[in-house]
Amino acid sequence: MKKFFTLIATALVALTASAEYKITWSEAASAGSLPATYSSNGLVLTRTDDNNKHAVDANNAYFGDADSQEKFAFRFKTGGTGGSKNALSLTVPVAGTLKVCARTASSSSPRAIVINGVSTTLDDSSISVDMEGNISETNPTGATKVYPVISVPVTAGTISINYPDGAVNIYSIELVTDGGSGEGGDEPVTPTPSGDVQEITWSEAVAAGSLAAAYGSNGFVLTRTDGNNKHAIDANNAYFGDASAQTKYAFRFKTGGTGGSKNALSLSIPSKGTLEVCARTASSSSPRAIVINGVSTTLDDSSISVDMEGNISETNPTGATKVYPVISVPVTAGNISIGYPDGAVNIYSLKFIPEGAATAVEAIAETKAEAPKAVKVIKNGKLFIGNFNVAGQQVK
Repeated sequence: MKKFFTLIATALVALTASAEYKITWSEAASAGSLPATYSSNGLVLTRTDDNNKHAVDANNAYFGDADSQEKFAFRFKTGGTGGSKNALSLTVPVAGTLKVCARTASSSSPRAIVINGVSTTLDDSSISVDMEGNISETNPTGATKVYPVISVPVTAGTISINYPDGAVNIYSIELVTDGGSGEGGDEPVTPTPSGDVQEITWSEAVAAGSLAAAYGSNGFVLTRTDGNNKHAIDANNAYFGDASAQTKYAFRFKTGGTGGSKNALSLSIPSKGTLEVCARTASSSSPRAIVINGVSTTLDDSSISVDMEGNISETNPTGATKVYPVISVPVTAGNISIGYPDGAVNIYSLKFIPEGAATAVEAIAETKAEAPKAVKVIKNGKLFIGNFNVAGQQVK
């Protein structure tokens, strides 16, 4: 009986570990209407398209070699030469081989595609494969054109896809790991470890118009849409947490305006877990909502002032440090949106905690659950001073 259950468990592990990393297109989309990202199990293609050149249309093409071919019915069109306003980046969740099916957008004009620094010339060369088995020297017609697949080794992280000579068309982007692509290989694909806490923060100021198209790695990626160059990063110290544990951040991401089609953020989530967001309204006098995965939280600049030096009292209320609350939202694997419908907000940190992962704050809470700290709580203009435990409950 024990062996029987072991076999079942092994089979389940193989099934759940196998993942397909493949981005293709299945319907046409006109310029200006494409989503900011396309993803497959943490493989995320991020677009920068300030002049609305990108589009998807129907076009049949075969890729492969004489022995094996795959047909694609739609293609992603870059619509122009790569640059700061027309760019593609790809978040790679695990090391492997990237296989890209692409053609020049002009059959008479060879064009380079540069993937992770590796340049390949797309000159529309092809082989003719006799898929029906009736081609011969006396009957050369009827064969099908098959275009080559580009293969580039990659490691986990964010890479660029550039097209410096002009527009190219992409039919498929696939990541093949050592265990195969997840489409029936002999060995299951090993997924990105789900127990790692990942955090997106910023460490230097960046002027509007100069930011990267995406931030993050290992399937946890923040993607920007910024048609009017409102996004920026600047230095600003702020503490987030509660009475027992605080984290200081020195830089913030500024949305610079109200969320919409030209000012938007999306976040790729690698697995089920909790998203913790440290954010403030961009105007201390103007409460503004931040909507994370459909959950709305009002940022009204409420805070607690924590006595980090141990000298605050009712007669000496000054000298404490403002600490802002952390927003927690349950999430599952996939892409979610971060909206700010009331106006600009500032984001200091995005942290993904996979289901089952322990955090440092939880460890502190277990050992200091009853330890009071003197704080003053400021909310809606009212001041409260007292002792609070780490759960935020007042201790008499």
